[in-house]
Amino acid sequence: MAGARGYQNYRGRTPLWKKLLAAVLVLVILAAAVFLFLQKYLVYDDTGKVRLDLPWQQEQTTPPSDGASSDEEGGGTDLVIQEPERTQVRAVLLSGDSSGWAQQVTQAKAQGANAFAVTVKDSDGSLHYLSQAGQSADTLSSDAQASDEAIRSLLAEEDVYAVARVSCFRDSLRARNAVEEMGLKNTGGYIFYDGNNENWLDPAKEAARTYLCEIIQECADLGFDEILLTDVGYPTVGKLNKVGDGGADRSAMLKAFLEEAAAAVPEGVKLSVELPAETISGAEPADGGLALTAAAEYVDAVYAAVSPEEAAALTETVESAGCAFVPELTASDSRQGLEEWLILS
Repeated sequence: MAGARGYQNYRGRTPLWKKLLAAVLVLVILAAAVFLFLQKYLVYDDTGKVRLDLPWQQEQTTPPSDGASSDEEGGGTDLVIQEPERTQVRAVLLSGDSSGWAQQVTQAKAQGANAFAVTVKDSDGSLHYLSQAGQSADTLSSDAQASDEAIRSLLAEEDVYAVARVSCFRDSLRARNAVEEMGLKNTGGYIFYDGNNENWLDPAKEAARTYLCEIIQECADLGFDEILLTDVGYPTVGKLNKVGDGGADRSAMLKAFLEEAAAAVPEGVKLSVELPAETISGAEPADGGLALTAAAEYVDAVYAAVSPEEAAALTETVESAGCAFVPELTASDSRQGLEEWLILS
């Protein structure tokens, strides 16, 4: 009986060294398997250092700055982020009673247009939409209610590009209503009248620039794709020696306004400016006006009233400055060969 118990005890006891050896062998086998698995995720960088680039890390890896493919460097997948291309503007400026705007858009599409433009602020200062910025200043036009409704209806369409045309410093209504805060004065301290008996806002006055930026923001909030600024300058006709701007650096004031306007435009909305054709061609801007190079720092496109023949040469000049060029034509002008255009009349 004693021998049987001893035999049973012997069979049930495993030496400790065998247990340790088995555990070590299991760890060695696991380590070898993990090493073989990770071999394909070892990546060498430009300095020769090795790093572990696991699958869930590769989705967050910053692509190489030189644009080299991941196959060439043995790294993860390259991520290429491209800016959305600017829509090529082939637009018609809507005119007349706002009740006919929808029909004008339909006709324009049939003639190859993909966009429309609306004058939301006229050169006399009147606003053709229900502006909060201009409401208290009595600058809303008589058709503001109807045109506001027509604008909102057109902006609800998804297959057209919409441009808001804003006359800036040429503004008799606001200049006369707020001479001290915004108006351009003459050397005698009174409101300045140009050669066309019109009044202007003073670009050197912060309140004038702020007012225009508020209008720009409102147009963007309405849903316009692009804000086109016109009359960005000082008067060019009349007794210009009588302009009492206090010796302001006019070019600097206009650049300051464009910088503020660009800041007022939300992401996804384009900003553009209208310039004289001669300024684009390289002539010195009249009376310290806005030069192409200065405008190009802040806008996406430059517009100018030109003939179709002039358009090709000016397109190259403007594009070399970093902007798109949109020629402003008449309905009778040929648009053959032009990629972009705005029909004014």
